[in-house]
Order: sequence, then C-alpha cells, then structure tokens
Amino acid sequence: MSTEKRKIKELLSQTEIGAIQFSEKDRQSVHKKISKLHKPIQENKKKFKFFTISLLTPIVASVLILLIIMSQSENTREALGNVPIVGSIFSLVGDDGLKLADQEEIVQKINKTAEDQEVKFTIKEVLYDGTRLSIGYSVQSDTKEVAPIDTPKIYINEKEFYDYSYAEYGNDQKDKHYYEGLIEFHIYEPIPDRFSMKVSVQGIGIVRNPEAKRVKDRMKNLINGNWNVTFNVEKAGKSYEYMSSSSAKSEDEKLTVSKITFAPSATKFILEHKYKKQENQSPFDNRLDFQLFNDDGQEIKILTQASTSGSDQNDHHIKEIPVYFSPLKEIPDYVILKPYIMHDGKFPFKEQKYLLKNLKNQLPFEIPQGDGKIIIHEIVEKTSKNQVLINYEVIGDVPEVRVESIYLTKGKSRDMFIESPQYSFKNKRYEKQYETLLTDDLYIHVIGIDPVVRKDLEVKVPIEKDQLLEK
Repeated sequence: MSTEKRKIKELLSQTEIGAIQFSEKDRQSVHKKISKLHKPIQENKKKFKFFTISLLTPIVASVLILLIIMSQSENTREALGNVPIVGSIFSLVGDDGLKLADQEEIVQKINKTAEDQEVKFTIKEVLYDGTRLSIGYSVQSDTKEVAPIDTPKIYINEKEFYDYSYAEYGNDQKDKHYYEGLIEFHIYEPIPDRFSMKVSVQGIGIVRNPEAKRVKDRMKNLINGNWNVTFNVEKAGKSYEYMSSSSAKSEDEKLTVSKITFAPSATKFILEHKYKKQENQSPFDNRLDFQLFNDDGQEIKILTQASTSGSDQNDHHIKEIPVYFSPLKEIPDYVILKPYIMHDGKFPFKEQKYLLKNLKNQLPFEIPQGDGKIIIHEIVEKTSKNQVLINYEVIGDVPEVRVESIYLTKGKSRDMFIESPQYSFKNKRYEKQYETLLTDDLYIHVIGIDPVVRKDLEVKVPIEKDQLLEK
C-alpha cells in the first residue's frame, strides 16, 4: 500500500466520515456500510477513490437505506435487544449467507475478551471463506453505557492490514450496558488460508457535536480506551474461482464480469464498468446496482455491494466493483447479470408522506415512482392483534427494490420508525404487516425511487465447469 493511501485511510476514521453529509449514507443493502479505500485496477493509471457510506438509523431518502431495511427486521432487533443473546450473532444479524454458514456449523467460535475502562470487548465468532471475513462481537459494561465500536484496526499475522472495506450491522439496543454487532470485512488482496488476526479498538460509541468548528470535533467517541483481541482464523469450506471475460457494450460504456468466486457464505463477482468521463461528474453518477439470475431463471439474492475502486484511462473511467450474492447449492451452467440504475444514478430521492387514516377512504391510492408506481389497495386494522396490514401492488422495473420503498412512522419524526419484518406476495400483490394500531398520527412514507434495468448492459456468463479452480 502506498504512503498516500495509508494516510488517507488513517485520516478518514469512522468518526470523521460520519461528519460528512452524503445522502446515500442514509444501502450492505438496498446489501445492506462504511466503505474504505482499496487498490486501483492498474497502479500506473491516474487514480480516484470514493466512499459509500450508510447508517443503521431511521430511514431517509436514499437507495442504500433500502438494503438496510431488507437486512434488519423488527424481529431481529427485538431479539438482539434481549440480553444475553442465545446462539450465534450471525444467525440473528447476518445475511442469508452468514445464516447458512452458521446452520452448517462452519463458523468459528472465539469468545475472547479484552477489558479496559470498565468495558469488555468480546470477539464471539468469526467466518472467513475466501470471499469475506466476518466477526460477531459484543460490548458490555456494568457501569457505563455502551454502543457499537468505532473503526477498528485489523492485523494479519502481526502486520497491520489496510486493503479492505467493511460494513457493520447491529441492533436498536434495549440494554444500554450491552451491545452485539457484526462486522463484515471485504478483503481486496490475498490473505492466507490460516492466519493470526488481531482486532484493535480505540473508541466505543459516537457523540455528535455538529456545531463544532473543526470536522474532527463534530463526532467523538463515547468511551476512549484500548481493546485488543487476538485469535486464529482458518478458512472455512471449499471455494471455487472462475475467470471470465463475458461482457456487454453500449456506445461508450462496457460492463465486464472478470471473476466469480463460489464460496460457502457468498457468491462474489468482480465487475469492471468502463464509461466515458463527463464534466462535473459525481462519484455516484453512473452507479450500477445488480440483479443475478441462474440458468433456471431464478433470482439469486444480492447480499451487498462493496467499496468501488477506479482509475482513469484516456477519456474513460474504469470502476472495479465487488458484488456479493447469496451462496449457491450448485454451480449453474450459466448466470445472467442484469444491471439497473436508481433514478438515473442521482441522489437524493424525493420522499412522499401521507396520513394513513386519510388514505383508507381513497383506496385504491396510487403513488408515483418515476416510470413506475405503488398502488395501495387495502389498509386493514386488526385491533385484537395490534396490527395494521397494507396490501399493495408494485408497477415498474425491479419490483424487488420498489417493494421495500414504503415504511411507517408514528408522527412525522423518523425517530418513531416502524418497520415490517417481512412481506408476502400473492396474486400479484404484496402485503406488509406492522405491529401498531391505526392511530391518528400514523404516517406512510414512500421513497421516490425509480430503478430502471439497463438491458443494453445485460451480461450472460457461461460457466465452464472444467475451468473452475478450487481455492
């Protein structure tokens, strides 16, 4: 790693990143994240980097928050709030891949603790399968309020490791003295199948002071200290690597699938997106999100899209994009990658808000979303169960994303966010169940996303089984 990259990495701690105002912050992931730097595609090219930032806070008008909505249900958060948690953190907070790994008992149990400032930091479990490195941890104190850890440093075989991005998932904790969370590290350079790992933490929790003049003073740690936990990691299960050159091209734009890794907890794609540079271009312009389908036409669920690196080549940008999908039981004969854009790649998205009781007398009620729309057909209150059911139809490209664009709040404040843990689909309609009564201050919010499939950049990738390389 260059000195310049190392300095940037150290300067942009999670605390300082949190002070930067990015509307996209408020996806994992719509996967599901605080993303860091990693190396460019070619070191001899002019380099550019950018950050993808997300919060585990109430929803705001941004595509990434949709990922968080999909990955963290109300049931999950309630379960995490009960202390202590019985069982794996991965099984409660993790995505489908981590839950599967836990069910197959390939997650390593660590349970090693460091204590400082009357606070215990414990690494409970870890999984490395060749695609990502995930740890489940807890923070506990009998005397102090605790919160998620600040940006950790990691060491591989006693050397500090820089070339990664990471995402953190956690809970709306109900016990101020106990917190459990999950950190997913996306690794961008090879590491051994067996190694010693140290996780070093210097801060726990964040205190916000937006009025401070200096950026570094706007967010500070709740508790400063020094917690270090060292443990051994061994690669879990078998993974298979497939090198590809399959691509799709449209005018001055090209999308290439460079590599696919099939592993126990994820199917990882490395993509190259090349497009012509434009003046006054934001790093978030030309952003692509992705759907993946197997040879039976079944969609393979996306888990997260990690930090993107890039470089300049003449009058073009080239992005390298790591994307993680659910693990596969069998490797198919081919897969089809379908990219789409969210509202032409621009941020933020406009949000519409309606008093739910008022809508009940206007059904069916249509809410536009660019070229698509949400049609609310039924609002049913089940007083005996303290529930409200909303039955609605989704029109437009990528309905799997649009379906997650609605949520409820108690009053106008997002602090009273009410989430539906899951939805059902029957007769071309979706139904969400909310644990609340139909009160006079219950609002429905609809994010004005408008995902559009880029059919011109759709890539079919034949997978030649004899070319798979076991890792």
